Amino acid sequence: MSSAFRRGLSLYDQCEAGRILISVGADDVKILRSTDAPKRAIGTRHLNGCSCVVISGNAVLLAHIQPLPGKAQDWAETTLEQRRTSSIAHHNDLLSRVTELLQRHNSEFPASTTTWAILANDPDGTLNDIVQLFRNFLSTKGYELKQAHYEQANVRGFPPKPKGELVVLRGKNEGIYLEHRLLEGAKATAPVPSSSRAIATFSGSSARPKQSLHNDDSDKRNDNSGDENERKGNEVDPDTSTSQDWHGYQVRTTSQGTSALGCNILGRSLELPVSWSRGNALPLVWIQNRWTQTEASAGDRILLVRDLRGSLVRLEKITS
Repeated sequence: MSSAFRRGLSLYDQCEAGRILISVGADDVKILRSTDAPKRAIGTRHLNGCSCVVISGNAVLLAHIQPLPGKAQDWAETTLEQRRTSSIAHHNDLLSRVTELLQRHNSEFPASTTTWAILANDPDGTLNDIVQLFRNFLSTKGYELKQAHYEQANVRGFPPKPKGELVVLRGKNEGIYLEHRLLEGAKATAPVPSSSRAIATFSGSSARPKQSLHNDDSDKRNDNSGDENERKGNEVDPDTSTSQDWHGYQVRTTSQGTSALGCNILGRSLELPVSWSRGNALPLVWIQNRWTQTEASAGDRILLVRDLRGSLVRLEKITS
């Protein structure tokens, strides 16, 4: 990407020229999913005073919010308090659209999701109300807000040059970019939760992994009795503290309390960090440096994940 910058071509322009970009206009909210391939970037530009909310999980949700609805001249004769009240209402209206998309795609945003508020530089603190609004909004959904700022252009300059360009890129050179600055790159390690958080089942029965996966010594002795036979002949690390069968998959918990699912991918035996998100029966697995929601194949109860191109890959069960 740096070579593109040296040529004077911004990341936004490069992604747009490569037809991999989902563009978000002013006062709009859009989402980028792995199934949107060949699209693998989402971005916006000409912020110059506007704010953005970025929610980055398996999918990326981006909202571009103007300070006030309509045109600037519409507010020329209004008081500061009128503008403040209208600005808060306008931001709340856009955040309600963010909520709708989050609810519609809740499985795409696991516990490892990160969130950013992108704002104009504000040395006088005039955006404090907006920052607090964003923070409260995201905290109610279990997310912690990070902030980043950009420089505004001189609006009295001629010709005016609106500034502020934001791109979230997936795959090669993955990251969140503000102007030419990398805010957040691909996660290198899996922050695996210490326990499963929801009912996990293909059939609809309450087949959550037992609590003995973590603490119960008596069940641990019983559960381990057949584990060595299950692991013979594969490459999965045999060092476990506890292990349990989950619909034909071996789910084990390490001595650190993190969970892993054993499977075969394209003939290779692997263990993938695994977690269950609230309200979803099927687990998330850590693969391709991100949490990915699994799907169920029709008929044979095999887990599937989508690769970066959106193609389905089978997580075969390990057999002795």
